[in-house]
Amino acid sequence: MNDKLQKAKWIISTLRSAGFETMIVGGAVRDHYMGLSPKDLDIATEARPEQVESLFSHTISVGKQFGVILVIVEKDSFEVATFRKDFHYSDGRHPDKVEFASAREDVLRRDFTINGLFWDPDKDEIHDWVDGCRDIDNKIIRCIGNPHERFQEDRLRILRAVRFASNLDFEIEPQTWEAVCDPRYSLDRISKERIRIEFEKILTRSHAAKGLALLQKSGLVEYVISPFCYPPGALWPDSLIKSFEEETLWQMEEALALIYGASEKMFAFQNSYYRLTSFYPSCMRQVKKFLKEMTFCNKTIEGCMEILEILSQFFKKEEWPLSLIRRQMGRIWGRQAFDVLKRFERFHHDCKRKSPAIEKVLESFTKNPLLPQPIITGDTLLTHGFKPGPVFSSVLSELYDIQLSDPHADHQMLLRRLEKIKKEYEKNVM
Repeated sequence: MNDKLQKAKWIISTLRSAGFETMIVGGAVRDHYMGLSPKDLDIATEARPEQVESLFSHTISVGKQFGVILVIVEKDSFEVATFRKDFHYSDGRHPDKVEFASAREDVLRRDFTINGLFWDPDKDEIHDWVDGCRDIDNKIIRCIGNPHERFQEDRLRILRAVRFASNLDFEIEPQTWEAVCDPRYSLDRISKERIRIEFEKILTRSHAAKGLALLQKSGLVEYVISPFCYPPGALWPDSLIKSFEEETLWQMEEALALIYGASEKMFAFQNSYYRLTSFYPSCMRQVKKFLKEMTFCNKTIEGCMEILEILSQFFKKEEWPLSLIRRQMGRIWGRQAFDVLKRFERFHHDCKRKSPAIEKVLESFTKNPLLPQPIITGDTLLTHGFKPGPVFSSVLSELYDIQLSDPHADHQMLLRRLEKIKKEYEKNVM
């Protein structure tokens, strides 16, 4: 970050040398004030976009109509925005018109006081016209000016308020919170991608439990979670919230599987065991559909779905043979599914815990693969007279289960078992 900060200082120095007031603005200033390492270093200046372009050799016009130019320094990019005032947001996201203005006027158009700070890194001075430092000290999320006006301008700010409160473990002050919960401010016109990005930042960072609770209290859940699994008004299980209270930071795939798996429509807890509900197939289809609509990447979708599918294989049975454990733990997302399973077992004090048995299996296979190459292959079955089809696949699976369950299983033993299966098959066919 020091290297990136030096590059930002060089940009600022270049603009100032040309006579333009220039400072670092936004989240980086907040993080600096809090003693954290700033992430994205955004720069605000009185220079017009064309003036910024003329001063630097490598620029990209990413939002010139809004006064935003990307300045590239070696491999790093910096957003350089002209001080401006915004006018009317007819689409609930972008201003219809902007007017270049002073630094102080630029602050007043921004979302929250904690993000309305300007920083002169050379003098290490922070310019605060909205009491943002005071709100940081008091751990408060507060809109700049009238919260209703800020949210009417940009509806995504509603979700950002929840995200900042969650990530920073701050409280949303009453007037801002009232506006967050106002049902008039629908997120329907906000792109699914932008909503998904904010949701990811809530789930995969510190204090995710707080974020989930705020999403539920504010009624924003319907925008981030499939309503098929959590209909409007449905509450998160308390045990689910507790799972996110721990210090462990979940991968997005695990977090989503944990949330959807905790839905009573997906899995039910009965007589000390988890079981599949009659809604399970529909839930899986709806979850996959919703995740696609939310523009999650294929890796996240496939990971979440596989974790849920692995859990379903365990929840179909009360007893878990060694072959089942090895088959499921040997899958791409097997270890992550195991982590989610352990959380599920904590949801109910009378749950029959099977995770110790899985742990023992995993410990015993640290040097050997959980899923070795099958000893009996399809070619073997063909030479013994089996024809491709459902029976063919079933026989292969049965023999592989034996191989996984019996450490003494070898080629001769499995061939004897194959001959026995063949005789039984021929007897049933006749």
